[in-house]
Amino acid sequence: LSASRASQLIPPYTPSQSSSLDLSLLHSSPLEGTELREANIVFNSQICEAYNVLSLAKRYLERITRALKTT
Repeated sequence: LSASRASQLIPPYTPSQSSSLDLSLLHSSPLEGTELREANIVFNSQICEAYNVLSLAKRYLERITRALKTT
């Protein structure tokens, strides 16, 4: 199908505001170094235990949190 034909078949969809997300961190001050390190440890351990996250994504997330340690 051409792109214009495909767009006619599938109407555009805008997701509604989800109330299940905790947005408080978006409105707060940045974490201190110790808090950030502890949060990264918890984050990485949960990602490692997750069965539905691809290995490539796990490695990327580990590297990005490691990079944050040096900044």
